Amino acid sequence: VTLNVDDSVAISVGSSGGDDQARIVAESIGIRANRLTAYASQAVSANNRVTGDVSVDVTNASLVSGDTLLSAADEASLSAISPGLEINLDDLNAPLSIDAAIASNRITSNVRASVTGGTISTSSQGEFEISSTRDLEVQADSGSNTLVSSTIPYPNLHSITAAGTYARNLVEGSLVASLADSAADQLLGGLTIEAVDKSLLDARSDTSAVMQSDSFALAA
Repeated sequence: VTLNVDDSVAISVGSSGGDDQARIVAESIGIRANRLTAYASQAVSANNRVTGDVSVDVTNASLVSGDTLLSAADEASLSAISPGLEINLDDLNAPLSIDAAIASNRITSNVRASVTGGTISTSSQGEFEISSTRDLEVQADSGSNTLVSSTIPYPNLHSITAAGTYARNLVEGSLVASLADSAADQLLGGLTIEAVDKSLLDARSDTSAVMQSDSFALAA
């Protein structure tokens, strides 16, 4: 099973250029783009493929307020699970081939919060903050298969092949918070520009197969 998703979240404020400027005057301004989607797949071969950016862009705009927060955050969760199977060898004939157990996540995403051109100002000791955050939870878990036989030893043990287990997480993309070519007319409080990545990635892969019977056990 492969889950392919193109999922972007974008907010754009301002004008494309020229003498005209977008102007926002308010007691407080909050512009936030946030991805909170959960993506999950479970199969012998479980794969999640997620693309798409999260962005807040303010261009050639005048922002006047007490407090201003511009925030882009990717807080998606991805879970790929390849559970172990129980295979009764008494019901099968050799040779026996067991496919690989695969759990894989790949997310390609740029997270950006930016102010370009225009003017910014705060009043009454207000704060102006530009924040870009990546806070992903990514889990890949590939379990082992359990081979069960009442025969000791299993007569065709040499003809059983297991392709193995595989777990992988891959995160690609940039994380940007920026202020460029803008005039800070009056910032009575503070100015904060931050980009933070606090993602959690967990990939686990067990042994390929475990053989069990009433009196012996074998791991491969």
